[in-house]
Amino acid sequence: VAGALKLLAGSAETNRPIAARLHPWLQTVFATGEVLWDEPVRRAWFRVLHGRFVVGALELLDHVDGMTKLIPEWGTIQGRALYDPYHRFTVDGHSFLAVAEVHRALESDPVAARAATDAGSIDTLLLAALLHDIGKGSGENHSVAGARVARSVCERMEMTAEQTAEVEGLVRHHLVLSDTATRRDLDDGGVIAGVAELLGDARLLRLLYVLSVADGRATGPEAWTDWKSALVAELFRKTLVAIETGEL
Repeated sequence: VAGALKLLAGSAETNRPIAARLHPWLQTVFATGEVLWDEPVRRAWFRVLHGRFVVGALELLDHVDGMTKLIPEWGTIQGRALYDPYHRFTVDGHSFLAVAEVHRALESDPVAARAATDAGSIDTLLLAALLHDIGKGSGENHSVAGARVARSVCERMEMTAEQTAEVEGLVRHHLVLSDTATRRDLDDGGVIAGVAELLGDARLLRLLYVLSVADGRATGPEAWTDWKSALVAELFRKTLVAIETGEL
């Protein structure tokens, strides 16, 4: 499995396609047994997510039945349509694109780039971008359901307790900045204090800001306007000050 993921990582990093003659081999690799998430597999998996051209690699991984082998819960959102005026893609397609949009945000959004630099490692952010909508179709609040699934996925991958909690928190709160910024008064100190108290951690807030940008961009142009982008950035800055200084 590690070898197959390394091949996919090379494609994600270079944007070079994997030869069609290797597709049956990939399918065979993921058809045999349960995935053992040892360190080589984990390292290769995150290499895939770190690739700037990650969408093609994830789509091929899905095509050879690798996504459901690595993340069995993925089957619940495969091909699931979203019936709203904003989303242009199925849930799984949107999730693949959200990972790519993390990379694009770091290249084109100075606030996101600074937030990610200050946060440090973005492994958990990339995994959360992939899993942020995995709770859709569950019949309950998809952020709550998705956070529960994300925890199970991280535990199966044998990630650290801190990483697991971070991915769970990012999925659980992935709509907080966007919803608050567009529905509440950002000049109200109580609103800022409420978000600061809910998140409580500057690193989580920084990663959440990048995830909010990536999620919005991956949804469609109607979902991520200049107006919404400016409001979310304003909320992020004010909340960061509140968390780091205790002042509103």
